[in-house]
Amino acid sequence: MKPLLVLEPQVNEAMDMHAILDDWKANAQRHDDSNFYFLRRLKMNSDSAVDQSVRQLYEEAFSIIDCIQCANCCKTISPQFLKEDICRITKHLDMKEAEFMAMYLQADEDGNLHMKNLPCPFLDDDNR
Repeated sequence: MKPLLVLEPQVNEAMDMHAILDDWKANAQRHDDSNFYFLRRLKMNSDSAVDQSVRQLYEEAFSIIDCIQCANCCKTISPQFLKEDICRITKHLDMKEAEFMAMYLQADEDGNLHMKNLPCPFLDDDNR
């Protein structure tokens, strides 16, 4: 089977996360045309085929990038919190949902719930 996306990371143990990300961006630019056609074909697939493709790409990418070393996503963007997420998190924290929402979440212009403040208040100094 042909790979879904061409990944050519130039990674060695001496590289820091910024160098890895810079290399990743340069690689994406080198393959801009093939990525465009890949995404165009992707739109024509079923949701389950897309989910399977994304899962494969996720595993491939994160076999190279160590989230815990970087934690940039947790520092710069907030996920959208669904009712199920809030229920699971508040149960783990032994908090009332209303208390959690008032303390940590805010609604965007579409009514979706996101963290009030970044970085994520649950991110420790060791990025865990």
